[in-house]
Amino acid sequence: MAPVGFLWIELAVGRLLGLSEAALRLPAWLSGLAALVLFFSFARRVLDRRRALLAVGIFASSYYVVRHGAEVKPYAGDVLLALGIVWLAWRILEDEKAPGPWVGLTLLAAAGVWFSYPLVFVAAGAGAVLTRHAIRSRSRRALLFVAVYGLVLTASFLLIYFRVNRHQEQGVPSWMDGYWQDAFPPVKQPLRLLWWLVDIHAGVMLAYPVGAAHFGGALTLICVVAGAFWMARTRRDLLLLLLSPLPFAFAAAAFRRYPYGDAIRTSLYMAPSFCLLAGAGVVTLLNAVVPGRRAARGVRVAVGVLAALAAGGIALDVARPYKEMGDHGNRDVLRLLCARGRPGDEWVVMNGASEARFRFYLARFSPVPVRWEARTADLSRPGPTRFRLIAYAYQGTTLPKEPLEASLAALTMRQGPCRHEEFPLDDGVIHVWEFGPSLAVEGPPLAPAVS
Repeated sequence: MAPVGFLWIELAVGRLLGLSEAALRLPAWLSGLAALVLFFSFARRVLDRRRALLAVGIFASSYYVVRHGAEVKPYAGDVLLALGIVWLAWRILEDEKAPGPWVGLTLLAAAGVWFSYPLVFVAAGAGAVLTRHAIRSRSRRALLFVAVYGLVLTASFLLIYFRVNRHQEQGVPSWMDGYWQDAFPPVKQPLRLLWWLVDIHAGVMLAYPVGAAHFGGALTLICVVAGAFWMARTRRDLLLLLLSPLPFAFAAAAFRRYPYGDAIRTSLYMAPSFCLLAGAGVVTLLNAVVPGRRAARGVRVAVGVLAALAAGGIALDVARPYKEMGDHGNRDVLRLLCARGRPGDEWVVMNGASEARFRFYLARFSPVPVRWEARTADLSRPGPTRFRLIAYAYQGTTLPKEPLEASLAALTMRQGPCRHEEFPLDDGVIHVWEFGPSLAVEGPPLAPAVS
């Protein structure tokens, strides 16, 4: 399940550049690079040099920002689009009379909700801050602009919700509700809710540049709070704008419509705000704790730490460019399995079509079209071609016994004897039954491989 706009982009990339992993990762990678450049420009615009330097350093060295800028997932786009909304809204707060930022903000918000689920929180928050500003300034022009912005945003969101998102929701498995249980606030239990708020905001939600659940982000939270106090005295409108998505996101979580903070990827749209406030907070704390030139030395030490984090992350990724080594092993097994195929073969997968990685790599490396979950009556007729029946028992599941036995019996009658081999993967076993007039192996030997 992903925003339809992101799926359109991936489809276009696949058709233009092919289905290599590098091609499919390209949209996220470009989004991450663009977000870094835009964040650098925005930080320089709204912060002094030291605070901007640390904010950019935190953003650039943040593990999750980098990681999701390299995955086939939409979260890097969340960061870029959210930053674009904040940037344009701040331009309006600086000069509400200029029509360009209003037009840009309206178009970006209306189109962006098709490419990012949580962008509606950012866009709604920006609208609330701009409405407050327009009312206080008593500008009819600004009120007209913000009304048009709200109407266009609402129409676009309702259209995408009823035409796409509502139907996508029907395909979400029931166990996902339990998976996200900790991301929904216990609104009916006030004392537990208070602890939940502390735990969430001091956990992985603020893992910038690094962090973990259950107070693993406490240090960042302290810096964000310090930055918020400093900004409240200097640029209150900017502070409101940076934090404005949170009430809307919390309300959605209270109605169990979108998770709040339990997994950083679903709240990565807040990365620009949190990194900006954290950078401002580090300098604020240094100025409060150490006097004069020592504060400047502290800034240099902090920059050195962030640079070391970035360099260490690069070194680790070069040495081991996989999130999980099992995924790398699984790919190698499937590549080996497909290497012995030849044009004219028939391949049918009986079990495992719902496992995305297995399906992607088998379809990518197979030298022939693969049929997925065909019925016994649709299996191969006698002929000169070789036939493969493939079944994937994954994550402790067992193969469907009766349909499998019926398919093997029908194939044996039509094609003759078969050879059965098993290939262990990190999270399951691939079973292959090969039929044909000749079982001679072509290409690399089909020895079971272990990841």
